[in-house]
Amino acid sequence: MYLQLRQWLVRAVGHVRLPPLTRVSPGRLVPLLALSLVCASAGEAATHVGVRASFRQPLTGPLTVLVTAKAPDGRSAPLTTRVDCLTGAACEAAIDLPERGWVLEASAPGWWVAGPTWSADQTMAGFELWPAATVTGQAVFPERSSGSDVTLRLRAAGGRQREGGPEKAEVPCPIVDGHFACNVPAGVWDVAARVRGHVSVFFWDRPLPTGAPADLGTLTFLPGASVIGTVVSSEKEAPKAGECRVTLHPSGETRGARRQAAISPLSAAVNEKGFFSIERVPPGRYQLVASQVGFAPASQEVLVLEGAEASVKRPLELGRPRRVEVYLAPPQDPWGKPWRVALLEKVEGRGIDIRGDSPASLGGVWSFEGASTTGRYQVRVQTSDAHNWYTDDEVFSAKDSPTKRMVTVGMESVRGSLHLGKKPLQGTVVFGKEFGSVSVPLRSDETGSIEGFLPRIGKWNASVSAENPPVKRTLDVEVRRASAAHGVFEIRLPDAALHGEVLLEDGQPATRATVTVRSRSGAESNQQRVDTGAFRFEGLSAGTYTVSAEGAGTYSDEATVTLRDDETGTPEPVRLVLKKKDWLRLRLVGPSGGGVVGFPVWFLPSSDGSTEGYYSKPTDAEGRVTVSVRGGQSQKCVAVFGGGYATKVVALPVGDEQLVQLGSVGGTILAGEGSPPAVLIHGGCRLPVPFLVRNAGSDGRTLSNLEPGPWALCLWGPGDRGGGTSPCRSGQLDPFGTLDLSGFAAKE
Repeated sequence: MYLQLRQWLVRAVGHVRLPPLTRVSPGRLVPLLALSLVCASAGEAATHVGVRASFRQPLTGPLTVLVTAKAPDGRSAPLTTRVDCLTGAACEAAIDLPERGWVLEASAPGWWVAGPTWSADQTMAGFELWPAATVTGQAVFPERSSGSDVTLRLRAAGGRQREGGPEKAEVPCPIVDGHFACNVPAGVWDVAARVRGHVSVFFWDRPLPTGAPADLGTLTFLPGASVIGTVVSSEKEAPKAGECRVTLHPSGETRGARRQAAISPLSAAVNEKGFFSIERVPPGRYQLVASQVGFAPASQEVLVLEGAEASVKRPLELGRPRRVEVYLAPPQDPWGKPWRVALLEKVEGRGIDIRGDSPASLGGVWSFEGASTTGRYQVRVQTSDAHNWYTDDEVFSAKDSPTKRMVTVGMESVRGSLHLGKKPLQGTVVFGKEFGSVSVPLRSDETGSIEGFLPRIGKWNASVSAENPPVKRTLDVEVRRASAAHGVFEIRLPDAALHGEVLLEDGQPATRATVTVRSRSGAESNQQRVDTGAFRFEGLSAGTYTVSAEGAGTYSDEATVTLRDDETGTPEPVRLVLKKKDWLRLRLVGPSGGGVVGFPVWFLPSSDGSTEGYYSKPTDAEGRVTVSVRGGQSQKCVAVFGGGYATKVVALPVGDEQLVQLGSVGGTILAGEGSPPAVLIHGGCRLPVPFLVRNAGSDGRTLSNLEPGPWALCLWGPGDRGGGTSPCRSGQLDPFGTLDLSGFAAKE
């Protein structure tokens, strides 16, 4: 309500009439820091409003409360009224509010004042007063940083609210000549002293009595961000101070980042209250893990902004390791051997971790000790030769010990055939994705016949591979039920092929290269390792394909080949020449220059028409990213968004490391209601609006928090790359500003 009322303020005119106080009356109000009341928006008639001052400890003698009415523009002289309260719990007054807004403030010696709270009919504003304590201290900044005030955040010590007092409070204390002093509600508090952009200083169970000032001493404020939170447990032995530690790991960290974390981890021990504070954390995305011997670890993802204090969304909960038991039916795999079972944990910001992986008993029973009560798990079942047969569709939690899972796996006998044209093909058919949650390979013999088992009958996405002749295809296969005993299928690949050679720039055959064939539609992609320079892809269906090759630090241009329905055999050979790649190196830093850790950097397609783009890579522990770039490109467009930073889009030159600095101040672009597909142009780069909506959470009509500078919005249709002859609207986006680029009715 207070923030809404402040937005209504306009220049004040007129005056305020404060009638004499009426009788004493009790009241209860919600505590806020400052006693300020904003009333009467522009254009409204004068309103008769009651004001009540409530004392959380009844007065034992007279008290004068000063009520001051100030014009919001500061031009009109303030009006001050003495309110002489008698003994009791509250006193009331009535105010005729002027036609235009004023700010009401109040103070009373020895009392801390909070408010206002409005009655349901908006005719009574209330304020609460508590006995006050004076807090003093000295603020020291050893690293040439500074602050204008210290904010004291108070919480009732141990979560115990003092009778008649607030549960929490937040009080700004101005720093004058290195010292600060301010009034706070008296009591026993857990105190956090914070200066913007610095690590907070904490006090626990600190008495702040009335009377003499409570001196916090000399507080040293170090610049940087921090992560704070608590670890909890239903067990008495956890969290234990000195034994329970909380550690930050960069999200999507590389092996190098893990090695760096092992050398100098960002971690802290919890105190007796389970509280932790990890100080001077580089900005970025992290996985926060709490651990203690004898307990299952607990984790959650946290985003750290530069110079900010990140408070975890919920306490990290330690629990005794839970036992998970899995009962399988049938108890053995199709060949009468034990199933292999793994417990997969879905970890926020990191993907899947394998918590257990071992054979079940011949009776179909498997167990794992060490699951967490807060973990999200799936059961994966493999055959004895480690082929994925079953994975849970939904996650479950291990709240009970043991947590029992009954898993029924399908087992269907199947028969089929594999042919290349009219000839039988000896090879392997993988039903399901090769490394997916279900992946079952079946081999054909020299006659093309296949027999084996699948988890189910029905339609499958399958991949076919063979060595002689070399075949690698992805296609849909329908397995039909022929009888109650088995299912049948037939795979017949076209007798058409692509072949060619991969050469070095000196004309010698390339070794250790990978050739990729992609259908123009993108529905099919096949790869083949080349050791002698020659390659051949058999069994391709009719269509247009792009063929390219890559080696260690090398690449080839793409070649295009079209296969027709009536074509058999091979078209002209494809000749691919490997050229050296270039490298794009960047370091992502925040507004003050510190590296942003574990943050995704998106790489956009270049203007040369290459399909290379729309992929991301996270920064390492120092904020660095290195990616290969096809030769001939002098620059590459990158985009960074989210995490409280303004969206950054910039074209970077390849070669030497480039510094990319993020800002916290952005503006808003209005794209309009029901606008057709469009692309944003900024910094020489194109950023499709649908891509921004999908990855940055925009609604497509209002594009928020974009970095200031020149922007254009261009229509974008099929085959368009944007910004060419397409109609565009452009303008300058100012910090905190709004740029209206809407108005496109349809693609011209």
